[in-house]
Amino acid sequence: MIRSILSALLFVLCVSVYAQRDLKAAQKGNVDAQYRLAQAYLKGQNIKQDSREAVHWIQQAAEKGHLDAQYYLGIAYFYGDGVTCDQTKALEWFEKAAEQGHVASITKTADCYFEGTGCTMDYQKAFHWYEIGAQKGNTTCQTRLGDCYYEGKGVAKNEDEARNWWKKAADGGNNDAKKKYEDALKRYNEMKKENI
Repeated sequence: MIRSILSALLFVLCVSVYAQRDLKAAQKGNVDAQYRLAQAYLKGQNIKQDSREAVHWIQQAAEKGHLDAQYYLGIAYFYGDGVTCDQTKALEWFEKAAEQGHVASITKTADCYFEGTGCTMDYQKAFHWYEIGAQKGNTTCQTRLGDCYYEGKGVAKNEDEARNWWKKAADGGNNDAKKKYEDALKRYNEMKKENI
């Protein structure tokens, strides 16, 4: 029993030391420490949860080019967590990280353009970003790229391409794509039978 209490106290002490170390490093401009501190504030890990303080440190890291920080700052603006909800600013941060290859940001950027969230709806830009994410192996982007081909949004309608992208995403484990691929394959096979 005493051993358990001492272990818990030692853990809290160590965690507190790490939090203090990150705070000092963050205050000196260390971008990784700023990001770790932001995550700690966001999740309430070893420190009192505080969304506004989390956003403060995420913004510091994001402005210095930290890709995950740019993405999470976009999320904060998108949902109004710790800041006033501003989906235009959210898209700016998503796109900033997307331009540097951050896959989650690529997906959010494409979704914003597809849905007209924080911007004017633009299927061609959405298609562009879905294609980049799909080429990087992101199954969500592959599925949505298939959707664009199937619906003719941002690109000429092409059911063969839609099926190809849904199959890639399904092979990668995306259940939504698997269903779409199976349905599309069924329609394709029925069409072939009718034309025989």
